[in-house]
Amino acid sequence: MRGGLLIRQVHHWAANLFMIAICAHMLRHFFLGSYRKPRDVNWLIGIVIFAAALVEGLFGYSLPDDQLSGAGLRIFEGVLQGIPIIGTYVAYFLFGGPTRGRTSCPGCTSRTC
Repeated sequence: MRGGLLIRQVHHWAANLFMIAICAHMLRHFFLGSYRKPRDVNWLIGIVIFAAALVEGLFGYSLPDDQLSGAGLRIFEGVLQGIPIIGTYVAYFLFGGPTRGRTSCPGCTSRTC
């Protein structure tokens, strides 16, 4: 596609700028103390939006099925397994077993997995 790399790079840098803007905005409100009442609900909504942006970034990062996204998913699985008590259960529920096993990749053969 003509100009595809340009569009991909603009999307990449815009996503990075979006996360930087969210962090700067939340830090400004944190240091100014505007997270206190009566704006405490707005602060919580901002935290939820920030968490949603992080999750969307992880999902977008793992869309192209290459080594970089596989490494990101393995790191995410390790972080989940590091959560005390419930971490292994959550990781097993999300990944269905090993990250690159027969349950998470049904079409895999012994050569490709």
